[in-house]
Amino acid sequence: MWLSERAAKSGERQSAGADIGAVTIGGDNLAVLTEGELRELALVSPGGYIWRPQAGDSVLVLKSGDGESLAIGAVTGQSPPGMENGEVYIMSKAGTGLRLKNNGKIELLGDLEMGGEININGNVNITGSLKINGQDYSPCQCS
Repeated sequence: MWLSERAAKSGERQSAGADIGAVTIGGDNLAVLTEGELRELALVSPGGYIWRPQAGDSVLVLKSGDGESLAIGAVTGQSPPGMENGEVYIMSKAGTGLRLKNNGKIELLGDLEMGGEININGNVNITGSLKINGQDYSPCQCS
C-alpha cells in the first residue's frame, strides 16, 4: 500500500498485473505490444494443446512480480452460430474446426487427413461419394 501511495504521489505509473496486447511477431519467438513491445514471451496453453499465435492476434499478457511476462491466451471473437454454453470449439484462421458438442457428437469442419489405423465400432453412414484407392464406389457398386 505504501508503494502504491508513493507511486500515485510521484506520478509513477504502476504496471498492471495483466494486459491485452497485440502480437507483433508470431510463432516461437513471440513478441507482444502492450505498454511497450515485450519480446520472447513464453506462451502458456492448457496441457496437451499447442498454439502458435500470428501477428495481429490479441493475447492476454500476465506480468509476474519478478518482471517476467507470459502470454496466456487469445482474446476470442464471436462464438460460432449455434454454439451452446458448455461446448468446446477449436478453430484455425482458415475456418477448419473441431467442436465437442453437448449432445455427445464431435463435429469436424474442413478436409480431414489421418495417419494410422481407423477402428469403427458402430455403423458408417456416408452422404456423398466413396473412393477407395481411386476406385469410385458411389452410388455403391458393392456386391
